[in-house]
Amino acid sequence: TTTGTTPVVVGPVSAMVASDTPMSGYIIDGQATADLAHFTFSGNGTVTSLKLKRTGISDQNTLSNVYLYDGVNRITDGYSFNSASEIVINGLNIMVAGSKTISVKADASSSASNNSTIKVVLTSFTANGTAVATNLSGNEMSLASGASLATGSLTANTVATASVDAGVSEFTFWSAPIQINTR
Repeated sequence: TTTGTTPVVVGPVSAMVASDTPMSGYIIDGQATADLAHFTFSGNGTVTSLKLKRTGISDQNTLSNVYLYDGVNRITDGYSFNSASEIVINGLNIMVAGSKTISVKADASSSASNNSTIKVVLTSFTANGTAVATNLSGNEMSLASGASLATGSLTANTVATASVDAGVSEFTFWSAPIQINTR
């Protein structure tokens, strides 16, 4: 068991808080896929299970969906914290050959209360059949309600069917103006 950012080493796979884990900041009520924490697994093997804990001044409904991402690819469906403030994600197949960073992102409830805080902690993982207890924490995020998120709209324009000769450059096949509203 470790605390803070000290790597956990058991067998061929270890874990630590990633160097690019998000700094403390704000999550706005209703925000989708807020970036909460990044954890790096190193070594060789397969991570099959993770256990996350929610800490801070918030309740189990503050985050409506919690996802794991591998880069920009979402690798799990949405999970919710139980009444013990935990999520157990089984059935993973995260291949680690060198290092692999997994991000924890979540949708904030539209009714999140102002002045709440939340932190995600990796409390254990299973790799190569071995369960490992950890205490690796992302940074604490503050929740703000009543804020207006930026909005925008995209209107697609289609280009009429055209015959394009070989060698033609800079031909517009599709275009769409973007309008930014709030902010």
